[in-house]
Amino acid sequence: MKKKLSVRLSAVLLCLCIILTVCSCGAKKAEFTSFAMGSAVTAAVYTENEDEAAALWSEICTAISDSDKALSATDKASDISRINASGTAVVSKYTVSFLEKAVLLCNTLDRKTDITLGAATSLWGFSSDSPQVPDEEALKNAVGTVDIDGIFIDEANSTVSLQKGQKLDLGALGKGEGCDIIREKLTEKGLSACVSFGGNILVTGKNPSGKNGMWKIGLRDPKKGVNDVFAYLTVDSSSGAVCISTSGSYEKAFERNGKRYHHILDPETGYPVENGIASVNIICRSGLNADALSTALFVNGLNDRALSFLKAFSAEAVFVFKNGSVYATKGADKILTISNNSSYKTVSYEEAAK
Repeated sequence: MKKKLSVRLSAVLLCLCIILTVCSCGAKKAEFTSFAMGSAVTAAVYTENEDEAAALWSEICTAISDSDKALSATDKASDISRINASGTAVVSKYTVSFLEKAVLLCNTLDRKTDITLGAATSLWGFSSDSPQVPDEEALKNAVGTVDIDGIFIDEANSTVSLQKGQKLDLGALGKGEGCDIIREKLTEKGLSACVSFGGNILVTGKNPSGKNGMWKIGLRDPKKGVNDVFAYLTVDSSSGAVCISTSGSYEKAFERNGKRYHHILDPETGYPVENGIASVNIICRSGLNADALSTALFVNGLNDRALSFLKAFSAEAVFVFKNGSVYATKGADKILTISNNSSYKTVSYEEAAK
């Protein structure tokens, strides 16, 4: 079986603190702050047993750490790093399974999300302390290695091989996988929770402190700081966990000679996507699917094909454009509220896609 993969995960997840408060419903809200895959993770877990919540979060930390050890592109001992270093490696069953899912996602999304972009992303160095604009010829050669069909997965022998020069980058999928790990652990216990993981938000169960058990999730204003929001999603996760994943041009960006470069690359050119989109916010049951979709739709842009992607995954989306216009799919529009003091305004599909 042939398949492709790309995930950049870093750092062991570390539990830092637990804060306990009591909400109006009598349940205790256990708050956790951790670090995983290069990002902060914060969680509010509602429980009547704080010891159970603490034990569960420790279990979650271990599970995400195990995932990171397999998929990290920075840990030289990880499966992904060994594949990238030598072009082939015997890997864990978990890595094989994850890569198979990743390849299927990439193909379903017309390879707008592509895990074989590693050679190109490494030239940009967005995750390093010194990002740079690559040499044009070097970038052209790196883009020449982008090909999902270049990944070969031997399930029987747990071996993954790449074509010459290829490197895997799972940055567009890693935190979504982490959210799915957390979701599975929380829903097994039937707990209500809200988790923030990098650009992803996961909510499970009813919000004991929210109106009608709903969660109010802020959407970041692409023109402002990390704590500035321009709109809210009112999310009901009482019948199943919901993940909101965002891809934005404001993330991992730098300036050179008066031009700004962001980390979302077009697999066909190797350069940052420039299509007028500032951010794409996906609402979906699966964190992995939401993560893949947010990147793919940022690259693809808003058109009929984008809507078909969303339909295939039973997902909704909010597209935010640099000109201040916002397009929300039918399901997303029902739960979207733009702040009164915001300059953003919703537009029709025809207006947004023109």
